[in-house]
Amino acid sequence: MNKLRLIVLMIIYISKLVIAETAFDLSDVGISAESVALGGISSSCQTSQCLFSNPALLDESLSWSLDVFQFKTITDAYIQNISFAKSYKKYVVGVGYNGTRVDGIETTAFANNEGGYLDNKGEIKRLGIHSYEYGNYYLSGKVAVLNNIALGISLKYTHINLADKVGNGINSDIGIMWKNPNYQLNFGIHNILQFQKINYEDSSELDYVSETYPLKLLMSGTTSYTYKDLQLNFFSQLNYQRFNLNNSRYTPLLYSLGTKWSLLTVPYFELLLGYRRVPYLDQTRSRLAIGVNFNLNNLKLSYGFEKSQTPLFNNHHYISLSIFKDSSLRHQKENKNQSKKEVV
Repeated sequence: MNKLRLIVLMIIYISKLVIAETAFDLSDVGISAESVALGGISSSCQTSQCLFSNPALLDESLSWSLDVFQFKTITDAYIQNISFAKSYKKYVVGVGYNGTRVDGIETTAFANNEGGYLDNKGEIKRLGIHSYEYGNYYLSGKVAVLNNIALGISLKYTHINLADKVGNGINSDIGIMWKNPNYQLNFGIHNILQFQKINYEDSSELDYVSETYPLKLLMSGTTSYTYKDLQLNFFSQLNYQRFNLNNSRYTPLLYSLGTKWSLLTVPYFELLLGYRRVPYLDQTRSRLAIGVNFNLNNLKLSYGFEKSQTPLFNNHHYISLSIFKDSSLRHQKENKNQSKKEVV
């Protein structure tokens, strides 16, 4: 497949539009295999991966966490997510990177009336090889304002490189989490600084049109139900994303539903089911997903399978890994040692 066509198809796949923008949101596919299996819903996360979607969801009860997620979109185009978070009392600080890269793109000469784009063998002139790179770098923080309310913010730096053209930009995401004993509500805004743009330049010193970040709104909710040893977690999410292709181009309001099944007697295994609606051409289309979590002490391995019903992108498999340390165990140990000292 032509590598330049590969880039266009990959961006369309991620942004789910017919006409793709360069400044797309890599988290649209999912921030982990678990989120994909839950219909693209990220409100089930607690570890560092939360900073890609809603930093308010970062769990301060975890001393630290590390997440790795890589998946292939089409052919040899991969997207990588890696993040790390550290908590201190009611605060959490995290860093992360998500990005993609395609190498081996051929540069060809432009056509002209004299046939100058052909070489002496009648073939298109190949001037060289270049690559395409798109990446976001995150610095995030979360604070527990009250026992049931948390605020989060992410600052992100975007870097785009295509041949000798380079684009750079800075923006911010914010999030709010409200937790109740029976349910949890989350609200997030991506790219809230709409006056910020991605600026492009190259060695020719030409003036390129700056690109506006797409505005994305997320609202999600979770609740749970327990029947004997069976525990059910239910997730829902509304997603609205505005692209700036022109003044009238907006994506519809999308929704996702997900559920997590587990047995209290078998805590190391969880079944995931998900459903979501995504834009496709001038309408929306359904995607179904299924997956599992394997919980082993301070490690969680997640697998997801999504049937997108979209040509070239159907039947995708996802795997992600979370490693973490529960600080509540450390606090329990400290309290136990303190009690021993008091007895002595």
